[in-house]
Amino acid sequence: MDRWGLFVAAAVFGLSVSSAFAQAGDTPVPPAPAPPAPIVKELHGVTIGMTADEARQKLGRPKTADDAGMYFELGKNESAEVGLDEQKLVRTIAIIFTDGDSHAPSMTDVLGAVAPDEKKDDGSVYKMVRYPSAGYWVAYSRTAGPKPMTVVTMRRMRK
Repeated sequence: MDRWGLFVAAAVFGLSVSSAFAQAGDTPVPPAPAPPAPIVKELHGVTIGMTADEARQKLGRPKTADDAGMYFELGKNESAEVGLDEQKLVRTIAIIFTDGDSHAPSMTDVLGAVAPDEKKDDGSVYKMVRYPSAGYWVAYSRTAGPKPMTVVTMRRMRK
């Protein structure tokens, strides 16, 4: 078969395949909806991409620190962890609430209507939502028990 014969055969095959798929569904499948814009854009004033010095200005003096990150005690029942990349820019921010639900935000406060409460059998909750257009994801986690620990995390997505 010469070049033109191969071209015609490929074109006919392509048309027959697309025709078969069109007949199978007859209705185009709409693209999956993108998640809405994130509700959480910062945690205690710290944003993804901020310098380590800027994060310290927002959170104060860290309890511990090294090249990979910093740990801050923000109060009796609240702390923060800030993870840094190689350029010493904020890659991850996590706020930890250890006093049960008295000061911790709800999942809806953090993730909005996109995340209805999804309690596990033991009462714990975990949900993560990716926001590709913002360049990060946000996760909400709450342990089970009478005094649950809640963690709200933001992390830069890989490009």
